[in-house]
Amino acid sequence: MPNTTSPLLKTTAGFSLVVGIMNLAMWTFLLVSGQVTGVEEELISFLFHWVSEFLTALLLITAGILILKDRSSSRKFLYLAL
Repeated sequence: MPNTTSPLLKTTAGFSLVVGIMNLAMWTFLLVSGQVTGVEEELISFLFHWVSEFLTALLLITAGILILKDRSSSRKFLYLAL
């Protein structure tokens, strides 16, 4: 079955993939380099924030891949991620 994804959807997929990957990369860099301060005082708050960031990134990456594979569920993932 040929890929019938429109150029606009391909751009959306690329955006989703880039933002999702960069989100994970940014947090990895910030945590590894020790630039995140005050974690001990606000541990629960940071954990909720990191879980939401990770889930958003995961949904964006999943949506981007599904759009490129021309799957019908891709828009649901994209709407949920955004």
